Amino acid sequence: MKMLKLMMLCILISACAEPGEGRAYDSAKEQAETIVAAIESFQVRHNAYPRALEDLVPDYLSATFIKDHAPGSSVSFHYDSNGSDEYKFEFSYSGPGRNSCFRDQTYKQKRWECKGYY
Repeated sequence: MKMLKLMMLCILISACAEPGEGRAYDSAKEQAETIVAAIESFQVRHNAYPRALEDLVPDYLSATFIKDHAPGSSVSFHYDSNGSDEYKFEFSYSGPGRNSCFRDQTYKQKRWECKGYY
């Protein structure tokens, strides 16, 4: 019986989406891309990146959007910038496990690098 439970657990885990794949990722990425677009629009207008995501409110994002994605929520964001010419942006999401994806503007990286655990 113990072996059967172990086999079932292995099957369930192997059927789960890898970090950076699946519906939970697609939904979180779509929300993250909204923020990246706002960051880039801010940069064009001010010739510098915002120092914090809150600097995007209200012209680029709503305060509710930022608040709804605070650390600990099912999809959360982390942003770090020197305020002038570079930033790092990461989003975390649940399902399955806890996953995070980052995009480092320092290297003009245009794709998300993801990692996670079950």
